[in-house]
Amino acid sequence: MSWQKEVDELRNREALAKKMGGEERIQRQHDNGRLTVRERIEALADTDTFHEIGALAGKAQYSDSGELEDFTPSNFVLGTAGLNGRRVVIGGDDGVTNPVLRGLDGLSDITLIQIDAHLDWRDERFGERDGFSSPMRRASELRQITAIHQIG
Repeated sequence: MSWQKEVDELRNREALAKKMGGEERIQRQHDNGRLTVRERIEALADTDTFHEIGALAGKAQYSDSGELEDFTPSNFVLGTAGLNGRRVVIGGDDGVTNPVLRGLDGLSDITLIQIDAHLDWRDERFGERDGFSSPMRRASELRQITAIHQIG
């Protein structure tokens, strides 16, 4: 039994995710004097060190025959990279989720860089301590996160 069809679909999803909504949306970012989140991460991280986590998450559309036709990725970019030789976690948008950061528990001395217009530092909102208003606060409580830098 071969898994090649499934592997090919995963690679196709990755390629579609990197299109970031298409050339028109990317051009709109550039026309407004902004880089895309992937371009900002590329400029920030050491060359060829960014490893994206979660690029395959999103909504897929299939043809009647079951073939992948289109893929809309989730609305954040998150991963690990080198920054001046140090291992860091880089997330663009509100997508630095607590489970991902907790999953890095076996590592140590991690610098977290958040590229966002909001601090995301609330202790809780409407009784929710792990929502989108608080990921940086929760990250600051983790033993493996030794520094947090926020850009935006």
